[in-house]
Amino acid sequence: MAGAGGLTALRRLWSTGVRRWVIISALAIALALVVGLPTLGTSQGTRDARDVFCLQPSEQGALADAAVSLGVARQGSTKNRVLVGDDAVSVFDWRDEHNDDFVRACDALAAMRGKSATGTSVNSIVLPLLTVVLTSALTFASTRRQNRTTRGQADAGELRTAVAAYSSAANEYLDSVVSLPSGPATEMEAAREVLVGRLGAVVEREPDWLAVRDVVDLLRHGELGPVLDSELRDIKAAGPRGRRIAETRARIREVSTIGFLVADALAEHGGVDGRLTRPLAEGARP
Repeated sequence: MAGAGGLTALRRLWSTGVRRWVIISALAIALALVVGLPTLGTSQGTRDARDVFCLQPSEQGALADAAVSLGVARQGSTKNRVLVGDDAVSVFDWRDEHNDDFVRACDALAAMRGKSATGTSVNSIVLPLLTVVLTSALTFASTRRQNRTTRGQADAGELRTAVAAYSSAANEYLDSVVSLPSGPATEMEAAREVLVGRLGAVVEREPDWLAVRDVVDLLRHGELGPVLDSELRDIKAAGPRGRRIAETRARIREVSTIGFLVADALAEHGGVDGRLTRPLAEGARP
């Protein structure tokens, strides 16, 4: 039994909201890794090809010009000497002593020439594709979550309206039945049907919300169901009828409490009050 209870607790912990945040977080981490991989994943062959391209005699002058344009070398740099700080070094020494600046200038030069400084490596083909895929997936997940949140808030608003309408109509009916003959139960019955419809849809989506299931049964088949009007009319004595009315008002308050808790859960999309997962008290169940 303890093991079963532990599994139930884990299932509740691993809720839809938790799963969604785990997925979104994983996508975000994957995207960050992909964006950072090009510099980490450059192979030795790719680096060699880049150096050969930029250090061939016909490109050294253009390489020096690219360095000046990017601000990593001073004006006056040539293929024979690259002016860095107070030093004048060859392009080979510049590569060895300022490799990050060399790589930046070389990649810019290769792009300007219409060549790929990284050839057909994984970085130039697979990583851009992965970036697009992961960015799209992350956008989809975020948009889907926002849409579900918006829809949940709309459902919550409609449910609150239905709960308030039923509570008001039911209590007005009970006011009218304090002394016979009573007023009609038409408005209460119409409001009850609307509320049953909304809570019934919730039961189908959230079968573990036991209190909601009990409320629906109470409204459909129990003491708050269609038999309420006839039963109250059959109680002729004022004392017993008054006690039954007081009990009915208590049941209506319980229905309202559960209904508003459900609305809060729908609006928060994942935050569930523990009272929703427990059955109603025996006296409130049909």
